[in-house]
Amino acid sequence: MKAIIVYNTATGHTRFIADRMKEILEKYKHECVVHRDKSIKNEVSVNQHYFDAYNLICLGSCTHGSSPASSFKKFLQSIKNYDLKEKSLICFSSSASPNDWKHTCDTIKKFFPDTRHIGKLLN
Repeated sequence: MKAIIVYNTATGHTRFIADRMKEILEKYKHECVVHRDKSIKNEVSVNQHYFDAYNLICLGSCTHGSSPASSFKKFLQSIKNYDLKEKSLICFSSSASPNDWKHTCDTIKKFFPDTRHIGKLLN
């Protein structure tokens, strides 16, 4: 399986989750790349086939007011119409609140209703 992990972070906590996810996936012999959203946003915005090579897409953001960071929502908006129907999706978030991370993950998931959602993670 090939996986891509795309994250947004303000303090580094969400990057920590992304890096641990990569370690676990690679431990089980999956190919995996990790990108911060802003490092790939231009390439992704002009290439609707950017995610074609991946079976698993992991999307995560820090939580701002029970929601993903506004810049991450813009990133999600830019790819929401890509054909990801055959992909699996994991949402993840970091949050100081015991429950706000769930709202962040639910917001991410709503951008991609046709993917196979297989979990939510928090830090």
